Amino acid sequence: MQHTSQTTHPKGTVVVPAASLARYAEFWMSLENVVVPYGTKLITVRGADIPYQLNEGVRGMVGEWVWFLGDDHTFAPNVLLKLLDRQVDVVMPVVPRRDSPFVPVLMHGPVDDFMTRYSWTELPVTGMFQLPVGDSAGQAGALVHKSVLDQLGDPWFEGGKLSPGRLMEDMYFIKRLHDQGTSIWIDCDQ
Repeated sequence: MQHTSQTTHPKGTVVVPAASLARYAEFWMSLENVVVPYGTKLITVRGADIPYQLNEGVRGMVGEWVWFLGDDHTFAPNVLLKLLDRQVDVVMPVVPRRDSPFVPVLMHGPVDDFMTRYSWTELPVTGMFQLPVGDSAGQAGALVHKSVLDQLGDPWFEGGKLSPGRLMEDMYFIKRLHDQGTSIWIDCDQ
């Protein structure tokens, strides 16, 4: 990460759940170039399971926000600063799925076995898109402000709550945000 003091944004925490820190070399190479506000902390947690890793990252956070990254995507160097510029409580970039047909990691609800994937044509080409209540998303690149996390309470992520035998901790997190009335924004410029 490249720390910069050339921003008015407060420091925060980048959380990367990582079963193996060498899982996706392209991700780690892109992370080296991501520009972050001065004082931002990187937390990578290994072991147990993904909800544990995400929760430990939040427990160790510093600053006013957490940026959750999946280690199986790549990010442009200025993406975090642009997400912070949006000045909303929860925002994420448009990230494609890592498998064919490579559509956005957004799902039409309700969260169950019959969810359907968003297509690229359902999103604006630029600007912001508010995720409808009931729809869901993965956590790749989700920027969440501390006040939202404080309101949700620990644990923030839990597996197996939506569908027995399936982790879906990211979709459960999104559902909890919707349940508390938090707007979730998708930055279609990113």
